[in-house]
Amino acid sequence: MSKTYIGEIWKEIKFDFDYTNEIKIEISNFGRVRSTTPQNGETILKGAMVSGYRIIRLKFYKKRDPKDQKRIDFLREQIATLVRQIGKLRTRNKAKRVQDQSYFDYEQKINDLTALLDGMKKKYQKEFKAIELKRTINHGGLVHRMVAEYFLDKPSEKHNLVAHLNHSKLDNRADNLQWMTRAENAAHQMTSPHVIEAKKQRVGKRYEGTKVCKLTSTKVMLIKKKLNQGAKLKALAKTFKVSDMQISRIKSGENWAGVNAAT
Repeated sequence: MSKTYIGEIWKEIKFDFDYTNEIKIEISNFGRVRSTTPQNGETILKGAMVSGYRIIRLKFYKKRDPKDQKRIDFLREQIATLVRQIGKLRTRNKAKRVQDQSYFDYEQKINDLTALLDGMKKKYQKEFKAIELKRTINHGGLVHRMVAEYFLDKPSEKHNLVAHLNHSKLDNRADNLQWMTRAENAAHQMTSPHVIEAKKQRVGKRYEGTKVCKLTSTKVMLIKKKLNQGAKLKALAKTFKVSDMQISRIKSGENWAGVNAAT
């Protein structure tokens, strides 16, 4: 049984589809996920990483189509029949004291049935795999969203994003998460230490010569001149085929601070 920490609360996750697995998946307010099965008992799921976030990937199986089940049962019976026939022939030959013609006839029949059995097994594996693939449900859930869905109240339908208050994507405790609107989340991201540091690194720098740069010193001189003349940001962005944000950063001095306006 997995260890539960002081103050940790577990809730069972309910899925919006039917499946046949004997498994229970639970999420805790500490951001942990565990599965419980008759075979393995309780297991803490570590999951994988996607863009810095922890994700849990699960595989479920829906009930087989009756026609598929009938086909599988038929193939299994065919295989079992061949196994029994081969077994009887081998038992009969082992009992023979003299290797006469009938002995070699039985050996040939055993070889023929064994080849038929191998072909039947390959056919079964191929069809079984196709049927199992058809009934497989691959499900993935981001841990921080699961925690928010089971432990945090959602203020409104517009609050559809889950933010990490301390900006650590791996800290999925319920008290470190909050439902936010798109605007709230964008404002929250601007307070991230990584964003602030990146902004500091950009101040006064220009990116001429890089593959993504569309501006040159000459163009920036002209942009600054037009800004001084009262040109609108959107109009300049459209003229020079850059984003409004790039023009805004030029205006504030974040980028191209060392370039003066054209005279």
